[in-house]
Amino acid sequence: MTELRAWRPPELAGLLGLADAAKLVERHLSPMVNEGLLERTHPENLRHPQQAYRARRGGPAASRDKEDDDAG
Repeated sequence: MTELRAWRPPELAGLLGLADAAKLVERHLSPMVNEGLLERTHPENLRHPQQAYRARRGGPAASRDKEDDDAG
């Protein structure tokens, strides 16, 4: 299984061509955390300066990886 690294909001905003990382968190990343798709690296402190997000273990991406392994 491939481990995905955690990404900080400014990194993601830059990759997506967005100017405002805070809006990315508000509009997309936080809702994805609430849906169980992503997890925070510092869930106990939402304003942690090194806060980052990664795909949640056992989430949809993990299911796709398992399906790919089964098919191959």
